[in-house]
Amino acid sequence: MEKTYLDLLRHPEPLYALEALIQAVWWGARVIVFPALVSMLLVRLTITLSHHYDVLARPSDRGSHSIPTPRLGGLGSAAAFYLTMFMFLVWNIHIPLEPWRLVVLIGGAWALIGGALDDFQELPPRWKLLLQLAACGSVVMLGFSPTTLDLPFAGTFELHPIAGTVIAVMITLFWMNIFNFMDGMDGQAATFGIITGLALALYMGNHGIQRGFGIEWSGMFAAGTAAVAAGTLIGVLIHNYPGRAIPKKTFLGDCGSQFYGFVLAVIALQSATGEEGSRFPWIASIILFSPFIYDVVFTLIRRMRRGENLTQAHRTHLYQRLMVAGWSHGKTLMFNIALYIAAAVLSIAYAESAGHGLRQIGLLLLTAAILASYTLFVIQIEKQAGPVRRPGGTQG
Repeated sequence: MEKTYLDLLRHPEPLYALEALIQAVWWGARVIVFPALVSMLLVRLTITLSHHYDVLARPSDRGSHSIPTPRLGGLGSAAAFYLTMFMFLVWNIHIPLEPWRLVVLIGGAWALIGGALDDFQELPPRWKLLLQLAACGSVVMLGFSPTTLDLPFAGTFELHPIAGTVIAVMITLFWMNIFNFMDGMDGQAATFGIITGLALALYMGNHGIQRGFGIEWSGMFAAGTAAVAAGTLIGVLIHNYPGRAIPKKTFLGDCGSQFYGFVLAVIALQSATGEEGSRFPWIASIILFSPFIYDVVFTLIRRMRRGENLTQAHRTHLYQRLMVAGWSHGKTLMFNIALYIAAAVLSIAYAESAGHGLRQIGLLLLTAAILASYTLFVIQIEKQAGPVRRPGGTQG
């Protein structure tokens, strides 16, 4: 019996392997290509609506753009996400609505609505937080509770339902804000979401085989959901990459960044639950998300030590410091994409190293070394730029 999808593709019988490849292509067309195309069309519609209703991101101290730009791209891509979820029924993919799936759909809707209201009305922080808590509260109301925690050398711990629920609320709230904070440069949040979504989809999809060749959606639905999130973000990236013509340009906006932050957090939490050998442990998810987590936490601590007002807009994230030192949006994004891919590879390697505590510790240390090197590199670029620094390009 094959244990992973790669085992099927390496099957000694060519026709068997070919059938596995065709099935994988057909699966990918439904959960990546279809949502990407729908997202691209709907995002284009939101650009028109943003101009019509003047829902534009104005240049500010927090952002890195210099021209008012539509900010509802996430609304169109999220609509494509929900449409694809509905299409699963049309494709006769009948999946019981387990708690985590309801949390994605209902909690994600709250995150989307709260972000959209903020995009339209610039909500006070307390109202923004209240709507975020409404999204995270779906974890409690719908009974979603991660059940296991894997640690190097210590093995697997069973989590009490209350502890699992509290952790899920905290992580979803934290990750919604992390994703929102880092959506400040052309293409950055979209590419990061694509890479993290595909990493989760590839790992869980590869381990989704349950009996022989039969691909059972009950074992693949988390992978499919992650792939759909990545696919719909491709539709945003087409209208958000550096250098994109202004009339066809948009941002994710708060609606998109909060929605995808929430959805990816829930998928990561769910992926940590399952049979041993097929789980994507929490620590693997931390490695996967570490470029965003590290940048936000490092910047927050740095600003606190300097006595800065933490509620004031700023441009001191590590990626922003590269642009302030003279790097263009495109160069900064390509550099960070390499970092995101490295984190994805290390996270999958960590997940595949279940039961090898020493190897997992080594991968954690390597991740920490890469992030520390990234910081030192930014500092070196700032020194080379000198006291008078140029703007880091425009989003035009």
